[in-house]
Amino acid sequence: MTTTHAQPAGIETQSVAVPVTLAPISAKALDVQGVLDEATSLRDEASKDWQQFYLAGRAATKKTMQNVYGLYYVVMHSDEKFMVIARMKEKVPKEKVRETTREAAIFIRYVFKDFDDKQVHVLRPA
Repeated sequence: MTTTHAQPAGIETQSVAVPVTLAPISAKALDVQGVLDEATSLRDEASKDWQQFYLAGRAATKKTMQNVYGLYYVVMHSDEKFMVIARMKEKVPKEKVRETTREAAIFIRYVFKDFDDKQVHVLRPA
């Protein structure tokens, strides 16, 4: 079997035939238990990875967020809150801060510089 790839109209090039090799479909019976054993092994590996990386990451983020909220509370009840927010805003990428961005979101973006918009929105207090 060959597949032909052509260039868009207006571009003068030659078409190239690329040979495609497909694996033959076997008529023999599938080893159901073998497939289940391999899937179980993959499931165990995925569970181990999830516990090692995802759960540990969530626990670390939760601990850091507790500290961020504590610092946020202190700053919001101080006379220098506008200065602190302004300096943090300067360090956050301009495209991530709008006129309506709340102070809590600026704190989170400042501390967790690699978070995307959804993560910041979920972690920001209402």
